[in-house]
Amino acid sequence: MSSRVYQSDQFTDEFGLDPSVYAEYGVFTEVTSGYYTYYYSNCTQTNYGYITAWVPDGQGWNTWN
Repeated sequence: MSSRVYQSDQFTDEFGLDPSVYAEYGVFTEVTSGYYTYYYSNCTQTNYGYITAWVPDGQGWNTWN
C-alpha cells in the first residue's frame, strides 16, 4: 500500500480509508544526562558537574488524526 503526502501535511492513503490523518517529518529527540569532565594536556582531569540535555535520536514521520 503506497501513500501520498501533500504540501499541507494532510495524509491520505490510496484507498481513502482515513482522510483526516496528518503527518510531519522531523527529528526525534531523547533526554540524556551524565557527568562532564575536562581533560588537560598533562592527562589530568577536572570533574565539572552533572548535565541533562536533549539529543537527536533519529528522523522520520510522525502521524496523527
